[in-house]
Order: sequence, then structure tokens, then C-alpha cells
Amino acid sequence: MAIKDTLFVQFYNTHVSGGKGTKIFVNNEYVEIDRKMLSEDYFLSNGFSSMYHRCKELGDFYWVRLDLSGSLDELQRKNSGIELPIDKGKVYISAFFNFHMYMAYVWAMRYPNIEFVVGGTAVEPEKLAGEIPPNLTYTQRPLWEVIGGERSWGVEIPKGLNGKVLLGYTVEEFCYWAKCNFCTYPGD
Repeated sequence: MAIKDTLFVQFYNTHVSGGKGTKIFVNNEYVEIDRKMLSEDYFLSNGFSSMYHRCKELGDFYWVRLDLSGSLDELQRKNSGIELPIDKGKVYISAFFNFHMYMAYVWAMRYPNIEFVVGGTAVEPEKLAGEIPPNLTYTQRPLWEVIGGERSWGVEIPKGLNGKVLLGYTVEEFCYWAKCNFCTYPGD
């Protein structure tokens, strides 16, 4: 099956930065996290889930696995070579973390014939500095305003995952693309 020239890029990863020695606060105490405990878990930044059916009408979902372990220099070195399966068209990117915005920038520089639209909780105007490629747009508008259509929740899990899957955006539709139950991003 041929891939469409419109992609909805979502990221997933299996590691958290820090690894052994990282402590998190659980049930009123700090617990040390060993990366081995998390190696079979997959965190999916599934920001297009609230508009699943409309996205499927317009294009294809494309999951990108990122290695998020290490320093910023290591992240850039390990992930900057990731290619997209198209060289022209339109790519929507769901940015859950700042590094997702970085990947959008890298791809916009590499693929001048692709129009990139980036939204999600990581997109904040104060983070945008310097010259932005002309084919790259950041938006804080809700996804349903950007692509139109009815909201209907769904998710496609990347093929080949063997372990626990954790969704960054749950069925309650409380977060992503300008709707969040925790921080009321970008503000009401």
C-alpha cells in the first residue's frame, strides 16, 4: 500500500532521561528508577488521538521512535538522522516534548518540499527563537480547528511493540493541542 503525501507524525520512546540514579516521588517517598525496569515500556505521544478518524481521512499515521536517553548533544546525534517516508506534501507533528519541536525543525530543513505544521503542549511562543524555515509553522490552535472535522478518539499502536504501552493522551481527551485538564494550556 502506497503511503499518502499527508502524514500525522507521533513519537514514542522506551527510555526516560537519567536512568539509574533517577529518583521519582511516589506515595510520599523517593524511589530510585533503574532503566532496566522501564526497558519494556513504551510511552506513546499520541496527540492526534482526539481526531483519529479525520486524520485517517486526510493521510497516514507515522510513528517515529526516539531514543531520549543521554545529554542534548547525544539526543541530537542519535535522532537527527531519522528520515521521513515522503519528500513532498504535508506533515502534521504532535509535539509533546521540546525535542519533538527540534525534530520538526531538522525535518523542515531537510525536506523543503514538505509543509510542516507543529502543535501540541510543547509549542510555546517563548521557546521559538531565531529564524524558522518557511515551510515550518507552529500553532497553539486546537487540532480540530487546524484540520476541521468531528472529534472522535482512536489510536493505532505502532507495530512490533512487545511490552506495556503507556499513552500520553488518554481517552478522556483532556490534553494536547490546546486542551489540558492540568494546566488549562494555553489558558482560559
